Amino acid sequence: CSTVILLDMSGSMCRWDRFPQAKKCAMAVHALIRQRFPLESVDVVGFASGAEIIPEHRLPLVAPKPISSHDPQIHLRIPLAKLSEAPQHFTNLQLGLMTAKRLLARRGGMNKQVFIITDGQPTAHLERGHVHLIYPPAEKTAITTLSEALTLSKSGVRFSTFALIEDYFYMDWVSFVEN
Repeated sequence: CSTVILLDMSGSMCRWDRFPQAKKCAMAVHALIRQRFPLESVDVVGFASGAEIIPEHRLPLVAPKPISSHDPQIHLRIPLAKLSEAPQHFTNLQLGLMTAKRLLARRGGMNKQVFIITDGQPTAHLERGHVHLIYPPAEKTAITTLSEALTLSKSGVRFSTFALIEDYFYMDWVSFVEN
């Protein structure tokens, strides 16, 4: 089996002690796979406005991206090559899934899975070489992200989601995680 753990590192993970719990979950799943199934592969990808592979030795040290804008509405369009210059606190699960797809394509194993740890709906997506950073969350971002998940699912990748969304129960974010 090849596993990719997607760890949400967006700014919203700073609230209500979410990120330490999410990181503990990621570290526990990683340790379980390494100890009980040493021949299997496991990778961790952190995602916020972008996505990055987190080496095993760095996992205990990672932190969520600080919120850099408190505007009630944001819509930015940033070239992917300049994403490092943009606000980093958005939730780009689509880029996380794309990174997972590349990692799983390089890994062996008959079974492939993605374990997502997040607190809700994405607020960023990639379209025609540009990253769109959008708040409040937009339907287009959700659809683009779910399309990426569907592509992976059709190739046989299985998904598990650990959702930290108890305070979003009455918002549409719960249905996104279920989808």
